[in-house]
Amino acid sequence: MEQIKELDEVVKFKSAELRIVGFVGMSGIGKTTLADAYFKKWTDNFVFNKYIFGIREKSKEHGSDWLKGILMNGEDNDNAEMFTKKILVVLDDVSHKDQSSIEELVDDTYVVSGLNDKEALQLFNHHAEGSFPELSKKCVEYAGGNPRALEELGKELCGKDEDQWEARLVTLPHCCNPKILTELRFSYDKLSDQQKDPYVPESGEAVRDLVEMLLICISAGRIEMHNLLCTLGKQLGSSNENKSGERMWNDDESIVTLWSEHGKKEKHKVRGIFLDTSKFEENKGKALDKKDFIRRFNPQTLRYLKIYDSLCPQQCEVDCKVNLPERLNFPFPEIRYFHWLKFPLDDLPSDFNPKNLIDLRLPYSKIKHVWKEAKHLTFASK
Repeated sequence: MEQIKELDEVVKFKSAELRIVGFVGMSGIGKTTLADAYFKKWTDNFVFNKYIFGIREKSKEHGSDWLKGILMNGEDNDNAEMFTKKILVVLDDVSHKDQSSIEELVDDTYVVSGLNDKEALQLFNHHAEGSFPELSKKCVEYAGGNPRALEELGKELCGKDEDQWEARLVTLPHCCNPKILTELRFSYDKLSDQQKDPYVPESGEAVRDLVEMLLICISAGRIEMHNLLCTLGKQLGSSNENKSGERMWNDDESIVTLWSEHGKKEKHKVRGIFLDTSKFEENKGKALDKKDFIRRFNPQTLRYLKIYDSLCPQQCEVDCKVNLPERLNFPFPEIRYFHWLKFPLDDLPSDFNPKNLIDLRLPYSKIKHVWKEAKHLTFASK
């Protein structure tokens, strides 16, 4: 196993000094499996060896200090003499809070990577026992090398027909497998309220914490997230757990809220609206009343609006499917992101407030000028 070889370089067993290496990675990535394999490889080379299971649950029962006591003083029922020798100790299922109690002891960390495409496909097929190669590849691509996800998705689809496989692939980005969801929530539930708000998702002061906890990564100036964690974020963002407002990822929900009579009954506390117009019935457009946004959404919470067509650019020559026959009222001062494919007006609404605007996108639109009158913009410096 390539990771075993990499670990040898990190651990440096021949060193006479104490070495403590932390295995880190997202839930289900295989930290325990790798630690167990490494322990078995080297256990015969030490007079004393110890594998401590279930750190998270034991910490809940006894508090985190018991772990430090065992590591520093040998405070358990085993012979404390072992802590005077060169020993091999593996601590399994160490949570973020537990790490903080021993962080001064850690010399290095090893980020456990996912399976490669070949290994991932083999593992998925072992559990799925399916005969749909192309659909299997899509499942493997979604799982992103996460062994636990590959196993659970394979078990979920095992024995189902091709139509059921295709239907599940459609829902995968929005609906996580229950067993995978349970594991992923361990990481999310440990976040503070401040950290939870950007996780679902939004930039902010807590982004650095999310990077350190491997919930997101930053590459070439862009925030990226594993497919599984993105699905978790969407489910959480569409739930009532968010104090800052719901994220409307589901196109059907967005359509109902914008156009049904039910949507008029109350102002919705919504943080983001995402509407894929390719999902409209019979590929027809819909007209919005100029006051629909202010009637249906709290102006103090809406920050993101994206009206797009997932089939674009193939269908970008088609006229705008969200029409504004009476123009539009849009007095939302907190708006950060405004994306409207084929925006149908010559200019933005006169009450559009850009003071917090970060990203304005109007591809293939009819716009001639942004505003008829000058707007005062204040840009924050970093």
